[in-house]
Amino acid sequence: MKTFSAATLLTLLTASLATADLTHREPPADGSLLYPYATSQYSVSSGALDYGTPNGLVFKDQVTSDISTLITFNFPAWTEGRQCEFSFHLRSHEEGGWATVSGTGEMDIFTTKGNPTRDTTDWPRESTRDGDLARIKAVIGGPAEVVMAFVDKSTFPCPAGKILTAEMVPTGDSDHVEWDVYTEGPQIRVYS
Repeated sequence: MKTFSAATLLTLLTASLATADLTHREPPADGSLLYPYATSQYSVSSGALDYGTPNGLVFKDQVTSDISTLITFNFPAWTEGRQCEFSFHLRSHEEGGWATVSGTGEMDIFTTKGNPTRDTTDWPRESTRDGDLARIKAVIGGPAEVVMAFVDKSTFPCPAGKILTAEMVPTGDSDHVEWDVYTEGPQIRVYS
């Protein structure tokens, strides 16, 4: 089992650069992990986007609207010249995590062409998806397993000073992955 790593995330996500007035989670002044600056839930059938949610949700049940999660990362200046790596980790219930994983537990991860900045009822359906990075399988109490990767390397140059967004999309007929955005889920590891 290995953590999900997306090389060339910088290259694949560069198309999603935008100046955004994000008001949620600030990155640490200096540290080894970056968590999403903002997490947004997207209802695929209606186009509604709930910006700045406290939990990530990737959901599909063939009855109601699919829900995907957009994760927005702010890469601070101190990441300049360092290497970054994307990972997805869920804490066990014994560690205080409350994540849910059922159905396939798998998610496709796409780069996006834009960064959400507010709630909206008309986020463009699939038109913001850019590059397909990988399919991962969430695991409670550990790192996600890579099911399929579409990039070659495990690390990429940190895009210091940039704000980038990726979309996590459900797969299969039934899928439910939910997590607390403040303690688990997607993160960027920063290496010297």
